[in-house]
Amino acid sequence: MDMIKNHIEEFRRDLEKFNEMTEKFYKKEITVPEYKSFSGGFGSYAQRGGERSMIRLRLAGGEVCADQIKFIADSIEKYNISLVHLTTCQTIQLHNLEKDTVCELASAALDHGIITRGGGGDFPRNVMCSPLSGVEKEESFDVLPYAKLTAGYLLGFINKVKFPRKLKVCYSNTEQNETHATFRDLGFVAKENGHFDVYAAGGLGIKPKFGVKVAEDIEPTKVLYVVKTMVDIFTTYGNYEKRTASRSRFLQETLGVEGFQKVFMDTLARNIEQGGLDITNKKCADYDETLVVTSAREQNTDKIKENPHVIAQKQKGLYAVHYHPIGGCIPTDFFRKIYDTIVTFRGAHTEENDYDIKLRLTPTQGLYVINLTAAEAERILELTSDGAKNQFEC
Repeated sequence: MDMIKNHIEEFRRDLEKFNEMTEKFYKKEITVPEYKSFSGGFGSYAQRGGERSMIRLRLAGGEVCADQIKFIADSIEKYNISLVHLTTCQTIQLHNLEKDTVCELASAALDHGIITRGGGGDFPRNVMCSPLSGVEKEESFDVLPYAKLTAGYLLGFINKVKFPRKLKVCYSNTEQNETHATFRDLGFVAKENGHFDVYAAGGLGIKPKFGVKVAEDIEPTKVLYVVKTMVDIFTTYGNYEKRTASRSRFLQETLGVEGFQKVFMDTLARNIEQGGLDITNKKCADYDETLVVTSAREQNTDKIKENPHVIAQKQKGLYAVHYHPIGGCIPTDFFRKIYDTIVTFRGAHTEENDYDIKLRLTPTQGLYVINLTAAEAERILELTSDGAKNQFEC
């Protein structure tokens, strides 16, 4: 969290202007388009009709810890929030907010390591990650530490570099490619040899394109050089004049695929030569929460082993439970129920067997509750029994 915490006070100061502009908007002193062009940079937009607002909570890698779960639950209750939505970029949106509420939430979220700055607008967006990274049996390796370090690094560009449009970066830990790393602005795909293949300038929308493979077998310690390279190229060659052609995928047209690959590799080589962005083992260790589970915690799994919503983690004796709220709209009491329940779980543990139960948001508007024992998984299954049962409900 250190790289993210470094930016919190800077973004807190930015909120003074956000509060001022929000006040003007609700007084009808500025138009919807004028407000949208500003407020998006703070992860907030006016809803249709201009009488209410929404705010987007960016969560690096889609991970939500217990303190953040409590903050969201408290906020929902304090402000009587009626609509909570999970997004395809692994964030949480709070809707139907009054003027004072949206301003207060943007500030209060910072106290819990949740940043809304850059959640919309022409900025680096929430860095995505395979939701079961670190606990998935078939993964090449845990990519979450690199996703979080990348998230912190990209926040440093928000007040310093003007982007043509938004930039989406993601990490994939398996060939399942749940985050769609091969057709994002920048995607890192983990390999069994412990390195990354890198894809860039992909995306959906107008003239969709698969990403171009721009690098192979990149050492994980070098990923920030790759990120800087993408920023350098996007801000140098991106289209600032025509908004419909300003996303990174249009670089495949302006530079050509081979031209783009060459520019990328040449720029990457220069950035690596300049140095200063190597990821140390210590930095990764700050995010490494590998669990050690003793045999004393192994339990009878007969009731859950056949349940399609339960995934056995690579940590022996632990499970993840998948929950997909219908349409991605999560019941407003969900966070309170989950928090109160996991506090009960944690209180029953000895120090030797302590671990963190967390939420991991998915790119398909669902979530996992991870690091559960068999008995705990059964309880979470009960709490999430209202989830989607088929693709239509999803």
